[in-house]
Amino acid sequence: MIGYFEKSQEVRIEIESSPELMRILENHYSGKETAQNISDGQHHIIYRIGQLSGGLWVAMRHNLYAGKDGITSKGVLSQYETYATDAEDYSSKGKRVTQFCVGVAKTEDRIETPRGFVGLRGDVALLVEDFTMGGTRELEVSPSDEVWANNPRELIYVDIGSAFRELSDFQYMAEKNMILL
Repeated sequence: MIGYFEKSQEVRIEIESSPELMRILENHYSGKETAQNISDGQHHIIYRIGQLSGGLWVAMRHNLYAGKDGITSKGVLSQYETYATDAEDYSSKGKRVTQFCVGVAKTEDRIETPRGFVGLRGDVALLVEDFTMGGTRELEVSPSDEVWANNPRELIYVDIGSAFRELSDFQYMAEKNMILL
């Protein structure tokens, strides 16, 4: 059975192979055309990116502080990585979460100090499943960390990030595993 990270990397390759989705991402990051806003949260904005040829819908989870002043901090990258590893954990327990997590970045270089990695010069986001299926599916937000999707009715865990962890190593958000624009 394929693991969650491996599935995410397969989806990354599919996205990179989709001229339409890559155009939307490039246009969004260049400021040429902002992707459609699906939802605003306390810490994130969710954008609709599109649909893969196999039918999987893609959204972008963008932290409000990613790319602030031209820098995405190690802390923001840690939040994305925590979200992805929590999704992997929830999935392994049979809970319905995004089917994949893929980092996407438009960066120039790494920022390092004598104490180590600080962040990336540029903007970074996390690609996840669009649970609205391109706007064809209604979602009901519950007061807990989950939503109910209608048609068919399904319990989905979306805000799954646990307590913030400052990470030193990244898997999902490692530059070699992200889509680099």
